[in-house]
Amino acid sequence: MQPDDWMTVDIEIDRIVMGSLEKPFSPSTVANVREFVNFVRENCPVPRIAKGYWSTICFGWETTPPLEIEVFGDRFEVYRFYDGRSDIKAVAHTPGSPFPPELAADLPRRNSI
Repeated sequence: MQPDDWMTVDIEIDRIVMGSLEKPFSPSTVANVREFVNFVRENCPVPRIAKGYWSTICFGWETTPPLEIEVFGDRFEVYRFYDGRSDIKAVAHTPGSPFPPELAADLPRRNSI
């Protein structure tokens, strides 16, 4: 992806969701993914995107330490990867509710990577 290629992010999300026929994504997960993208689009560098282990979408940044956020229908899971260990925390969020400030604090900002 190009540095500001958010259109590619949207296309990749659609590809992952549409391609998950055996285990479809819940509408609340897709809504949470869209809200997350709308929130981070303005302030964060473009993330890499992948399908999660479940019917979820993962967003990742090559920060120090590396950061990954997996989006579920009722929460965000934040993963920080250190040498030999990882930290995981869950942040509650349902579509339509205010974006959690504790999650915003974990996100990388443009020009910080």
